[in-house]
Amino acid sequence: MNSSDKPFILYRSGFAGVRLVPRGAAGWRIMILWILMVVPMSGLFIAFAMREPTGAVLYTGLALFMLGMTVWGVGGMVWMRRRAEVVDLDELLAIKRAQDKQRGRK
Repeated sequence: MNSSDKPFILYRSGFAGVRLVPRGAAGWRIMILWILMVVPMSGLFIAFAMREPTGAVLYTGLALFMLGMTVWGVGGMVWMRRRAEVVDLDELLAIKRAQDKQRGRK
């Protein structure tokens, strides 16, 4: 997949500064579908909670929901990151500083 075909852009800055942005209509469609995937999981948990479970059943249901949300979130981020063009903002800033230094600016 070449750079222009990738549906996301990952802006990286510093150690933990990461921003994932959809690119074009394809990126937005994928992002919306990814977000909509949480609806059935949330609906099932709401239906479960409406039965007013107690004790171990409540904690098991909550743990399963939290596990599902974690897998959904991490899995989606990993999937999108592998399909993203990475832009290192620190590297671009270093290049700009070097160019400014060559031109005599500070």
